[in-house]
Amino acid sequence: MRYILITLVMLLCFAPTLATDYTLDENCTLSDALRAANADLERGDCPAGDGADSITLTADITLTGELPRIISEITIDGAGFTISGDGEWRVFYVDLGGSLTLQNIHLTEARAHSEVSFISVWGSTDYSRSGGAILVNRGSRLELVNSRFTDNAAADFGGVLDSWDSEVIVIDSEFSGNKAEDGGAIAAALSVVTISNSTFDGNRVRDDGGALQVFSSTAYVSDSQFTGNVAARNGGAIVVFRGTVEQSGNTFSDNVGGDCYGCE
Repeated sequence: MRYILITLVMLLCFAPTLATDYTLDENCTLSDALRAANADLERGDCPAGDGADSITLTADITLTGELPRIISEITIDGAGFTISGDGEWRVFYVDLGGSLTLQNIHLTEARAHSEVSFISVWGSTDYSRSGGAILVNRGSRLELVNSRFTDNAAADFGGVLDSWDSEVIVIDSEFSGNKAEDGGAIAAALSVVTISNSTFDGNRVRDDGGALQVFSSTAYVSDSQFTGNVAARNGGAIVVFRGTVEQSGNTFSDNVGGDCYGCE
């Protein structure tokens, strides 16, 4: 009996990790692939997801409506292609402990500016107006690798992404020409943000944090460039309120409103 139990434990420990790989085409759309991965069920012509799923783009995509919220573990490889919000739509919403990795992708012309669609558990934030391209919420995780984010905008926080109570990792990525009220590229509240080897150029805000706003959060920023970002008030590149930013190897030039307001 002991031998049988040990054998079963070994089989469980070495069982392969299951996953579904989606390659998008006219029969399996991005929307259907996300639904299939979230629910582990077939959607449209996309097979059921299974564990940590991956999606590969095969062409540029222009959104005509909202995509499903991401509530499971998903990796999207853009293969160099672009997703456009067409000046109207946010691209991704990661919620309820979901995990999204974006790599080799370009997100552009995404917007967060609609009427109230969700009020935060904190009771004061209208998420429909924050996170122009990506919203990360409620214990979720986002990783951005070798990707570009251009000309995205939010009426409130985070022209590219807004993170609440979540984790964000940015590696080898580029943010340019994004706009918001606060946090022209990235806004983070109650979150942990790690940024390395990335570029922030020409992002703008009407308030604080031309590129990055850190509120009651911790940010680790290394080997990154901040150039020509603009804040009407404080922190042309970075602003920190009731949080901490640890920096190493960064370069700052031509940022309007100061390089890092509130940094130690």
